[in-house]
Amino acid sequence: MHDIQVDLKEFERLRQEIDNRTLLGNYLLLAEVTALGAGILIVAHLHEALLGMALVTSYLWLLWLDHTEQVFKIAAYIGLRLSPRLQRASQDALGWEMFRRRLDRGGSEAIEALYSVKAGPGVPSQVTIRPTRNIVRHVTLVFGILPVVLLVTYAFLRYDYLHKGGAAAWGRVGGLVLSLCLWTISLFQWFQFTRSVNAMEKAFLYQYQVSNTPLQQTEGSRCSPPGC
Repeated sequence: MHDIQVDLKEFERLRQEIDNRTLLGNYLLLAEVTALGAGILIVAHLHEALLGMALVTSYLWLLWLDHTEQVFKIAAYIGLRLSPRLQRASQDALGWEMFRRRLDRGGSEAIEALYSVKAGPGVPSQVTIRPTRNIVRHVTLVFGILPVVLLVTYAFLRYDYLHKGGAAAWGRVGGLVLSLCLWTISLFQWFQFTRSVNAMEKAFLYQYQVSNTPLQQTEGSRCSPPGC
């Protein structure tokens, strides 16, 4: 018989890993704010600080995406593997992940999650729930859009210098191209991140639908007593 204590210990370790990676993600956001603050102080005297801020922002975005995707993967393992095993001992164990996902879907799914029924006396016909993943979009606005704004601003401020030629001009063009390349890589990784998270969300919903769909006897599974 499977030892439930093993699963509980694994769950505790994984939850600790989620907390650690979430904290690291917060530190990356703090580092971004610090870098922007320092850059703003010197950009009036040194326009190349805009390139530095764009590079730092794109790099921190890559790190944030990596940590956040790992959090989603750990949560997927907990919800798709650990939770079913623990629910054999306690039916409602680790039900939070599925509850949250049903809320995020809105509509009848959210209503049933909140009221345990889709319709009835006192049950509203619709509810408004703000999706949990909005935080990902908010962070994307900072990490994804800011480098473009910084690079466009730099190109505007240094437009005349970029056309003069010479080593200094080529150095500035190289810095601009490098910053743009790193941002492009980060953007590509963000698209991959989004696809990965969507795939995991679909797996959660599929598991819920399967676990809550009455099993129907198929033609190949029919048998007659005493074999059944």
